[in-house]
Amino acid sequence: MDFTSLRLPGVVLSTVPSAMPGSCQEFGCTAHSYDPMQVVHDEYEYDDYMQDTATLSKLPDELISCCLSGLSASDMACLESVNQRMRYVVQNDSARWREVVLERWGNELSRDILDASSTLAGSWKRLFSEKMMVDKANLPWRIPCSSEMDALLDAIQNRPQKTTQMERNGMKVLKPQTMKNNSGAYPFSQSPVSIMQDSNMMNDSVEESDSNTGKEYEIAVMVLIDGSSSVTEDDFRAMRRFARSTVCSLNLCE
Repeated sequence: MDFTSLRLPGVVLSTVPSAMPGSCQEFGCTAHSYDPMQVVHDEYEYDDYMQDTATLSKLPDELISCCLSGLSASDMACLESVNQRMRYVVQNDSARWREVVLERWGNELSRDILDASSTLAGSWKRLFSEKMMVDKANLPWRIPCSSEMDALLDAIQNRPQKTTQMERNGMKVLKPQTMKNNSGAYPFSQSPVSIMQDSNMMNDSVEESDSNTGKEYEIAVMVLIDGSSSVTEDDFRAMRRFARSTVCSLNLCE
């Protein structure tokens, strides 16, 4: 459409310059100016800028790991999506992922259990992913993931030592052997949590140990479930799930 043919009161459109670079330059307009050399120069400046921003990938893995020390899990996930090099470095930085796991869940379980859980999971990053998915699916409750459950069961199964009194840090500790005493009755037993806590205080060397004599000791596990009215249905379900997993794991080891 030829807009100059339009007739508007008080306006002569034929005197308005067209939006062409030549016409704009005649009236001192630089918005439509076109300089091929200027475009090539801008492209070189853009390439130089991109090369400067890619210097992080040229650093060795050790220095990149130092840069990860102050990043959160979400920040490392974003950095992992940059390229394959960053993904490799972030995924294999076990020290930083261990710190992230301990910062978030270190007060809930002992570090020995978390170390064993990371081994069963395959890496600290995989353990972090497992726990995040379990926590998200069971909000607001906190339950152990599959790797943690396996680590707890392994800790329970590694208790067939002889009952021996020993001294450590000024405390007397009894190592569990069997649940029966001389009279054939079952004494009061400790919970699995207490057994694991006591085992962390024991020395590796046990006096008068029968480990070299070929004797085998049976494991007896007593599971106590609180069924009072103060226990919620979710708590009762979690306790039954743990007891069922414990019994199934012990049966598989026989």
